[in-house]
Amino acid sequence: MKSPRQLFPLALIFFGALLTVHAQSAFTTLYDFSALDVTGTTNSDGAVPFSGLVLSNSRLYGTSIIGGALGRGTLYAINANGTGFTNLHNFTAGNDGDRPSGGLILSGHTLFGTAFQAGSSGSGNVFAINTDGTGFTVLYGFSATVFNQVTFVSTNGDGSNPLCTLVLSGSTLYGTANGGGVFGHGTVFGINTNIASFTNLHNFSSTTGVKGTNSDGSGPYGALVLAGGALYGTTFQGGTSGRGTIFKVNTNGTGFTNLHNFSGFPNDGATPEGGLLIAGKTLYGTTTFGGGADNGTVFAVNTDGTDFTNLHFFTAFSHGTNADGANPKSTLIVSGDTLYGTATAGGATYNGTVFTLSTSSTGFTTVYNFTALDAVNNITNSDGSGPTAGLTASGSTFYGAAGGGGASGDGTVFAVSLGAAPPLLVIAPVGDNVVLFWPTAASNFGLQTSTDLLSGGWSNISSGIFTAGTNFVFTNGVSRPAAFFRLQGL
Repeated sequence: MKSPRQLFPLALIFFGALLTVHAQSAFTTLYDFSALDVTGTTNSDGAVPFSGLVLSNSRLYGTSIIGGALGRGTLYAINANGTGFTNLHNFTAGNDGDRPSGGLILSGHTLFGTAFQAGSSGSGNVFAINTDGTGFTVLYGFSATVFNQVTFVSTNGDGSNPLCTLVLSGSTLYGTANGGGVFGHGTVFGINTNIASFTNLHNFSSTTGVKGTNSDGSGPYGALVLAGGALYGTTFQGGTSGRGTIFKVNTNGTGFTNLHNFSGFPNDGATPEGGLLIAGKTLYGTTTFGGGADNGTVFAVNTDGTDFTNLHFFTAFSHGTNADGANPKSTLIVSGDTLYGTATAGGATYNGTVFTLSTSSTGFTTVYNFTALDAVNNITNSDGSGPTAGLTASGSTFYGAAGGGGASGDGTVFAVSLGAAPPLLVIAPVGDNVVLFWPTAASNFGLQTSTDLLSGGWSNISSGIFTAGTNFVFTNGVSRPAAFFRLQGL
């Protein structure tokens, strides 16, 4: 960074773009799901881990939607260092359910989740199981649906085919059903875990026209988020453009509000599959499609529906690849002012990415590109492909699952370690001087200067640095020669 006054505008823009750059990431494949048998259905551990992970005491828990002893999916556990994989439950497509597409949540030693199909009436269920694999219990089985030959939807009184990760408040689980309900377009529900009582909180309304529009949304996929007695979520379709919605409903079923109607390409997102993240009074999420290249978006909106902002449009493909990823389906997580997520496709090999983005929409960073698939079988690689779920964090390490790729092509569990973010060196004009400052927490970094980048000669600055609050400060006076500056680890 060079300091003459005539370069102030350029310098300020340049450093603004660097404010969220991260340290080099380290990727580890923790587990490769094994190959399916010759029928392409069964194995010992599961296949296609569609959902995210939950972490407790250095142990990760997740689900796979197919594979296992009966080919109907599994519930598994694995240590955070990649050892100790255990198949906790093989789904049978009987009363216990089939294809557990949603993630798990943990309360004490009990895991709660949803099965997309089967169950007592074929419409899926909500279940609980101990972390050691014992005590599998169906808390609620969704009722059978009836196909309406006029509206071409299947209806019932409670909903069907849940795809969501649940949210727990006290003794009540909240979630969404992707279909069914009075109008056949899904529901929001609550279940009391103590007495297994079910409450239908909202029936998404009928849709009209080719685009399938309505006032509230249709087909919710993602997890709900709970704040202040209200549930917030997204629908995959419906709304005034038929491209999905963001909604709010109180936990007692009152006060349903449509906070945003997605309009899709080119100015807005479309078809959100991930759930929402809440930080303060702001909701953050992703859409699978929409944006300027129709490759998806990251968005923010206030909990009252105001100030909707598209934080990032995933970029267009060039020969099948791009720099940032495409079609994100994940629920984001946040640390400080940085959002973390996954994109299912795109990136350097079209197999997806892990990314970060500032909550202020600056500094998008592709943390990891999943590697290319084997050129012969087109299903295997070293790390996985197509991550659909969000990440789980422990310190600077982020855990996730990829639905494809890996040694057998049936998916992986992975970890990405970002390490500590490097300190920020900021330049600002103050009168006739140039002032540089960086955090005092970075005491293991020193300020260096050079007058010629091509020479590669950098000199340590040992005097003229003082402390102001939580920053080190150095002033390059107007009488000093123009120079470049950097922070270097000691």
